[in-house]
Formats: sequence, structure tokens, C-alpha cells
Amino acid sequence: IETAHERGMKELAVQDPVTGSLSYGKLLTAAAVLGEKFEHLYAGQETLGIMLPNANGSCATLLGVMSAGKVPAMINFTAGAANILSACKAAEVKTVLTSRAFVEQAKL
Repeated sequence: IETAHERGMKELAVQDPVTGSLSYGKLLTAAAVLGEKFEHLYAGQETLGIMLPNANGSCATLLGVMSAGKVPAMINFTAGAANILSACKAAEVKTVLTSRAFVEQAKL
């Protein structure tokens, strides 16, 4: 947020080849909207897993989880099912935020 104020809300914040570019303003707006949803949908859960590709959406999701007052747990899909389950158990992750497209593409 501090960088957004320093550089300007219309300046480029994140960019990926698939979904394009997001300004600080758009990124922070997306994070705020997601944060409100996550706060209500996952009330009572301290930690939320995030398993998304490196893209603008994952940045917005990460910031949204934090703005909901929750701890984000980044999950590397290449770790394999057993390691992912073990990590989720250790971090007390009950919910993993992902997308159908990512699950299908990664063959999970």
C-alpha cells in the first residue's frame, strides 16, 4: 500500500503474459474485494492455502488473504500429493484456494 501511494495508483504493479497488467489501484481493489469474501467464507480458519500459477490472480489472492486477517500458505504443486498433504496438516490448512483450470492443467 505504501508503494502504491509513493508511485501512484495508476502505475504498473504486476504483469503476466496471460492476463496482462494490473495497476496498484486495480490490484489493491481486487485484494480488498477478495479479502471481504475470504473473511466471511472462511471465518474461523486462521490459515488458507494458496495453490495458483504465477499470475496476477495469485498476487491479488495473496493480498486478499492477508487483508482478511488470515495467514497465507503458498503451496507448490510440484511437491507431490503426499508432501502437500503433510504440509497442509502441519500448517493446519483446511482450505486451499486454487482454480479448476490450474488443477486440470497441472493434472492434480
